[in-house]
Amino acid sequence: MATYAEGSREYYSQFISNIANIQFGELPLRPDVGVPDMTFQVTGTLSPIVSAISKHIPEIAVISVSQEELTTAGTLGTEVIAVQFEVL
Repeated sequence: MATYAEGSREYYSQFISNIANIQFGELPLRPDVGVPDMTFQVTGTLSPIVSAISKHIPEIAVISVSQEELTTAGTLGTEVIAVQFEVL
């Protein structure tokens, strides 16, 4: 298991990844953490991720969020969400 220094880019990247992969209500002690299940939502609706990041990590500013479908063999239908940010 990797350990990152608090406040480093790697730390925030992992924090963002965790928030984006948690659905509302998944954490019993913090049901407000996470994003709605976007499995069947239209591509391009990334605002729930931006909102969750802004709410739970106020010390960073989201510059852009993009979504791209992978096209290599074995990954069809898989999408990657990239978040560019800066630490305030």
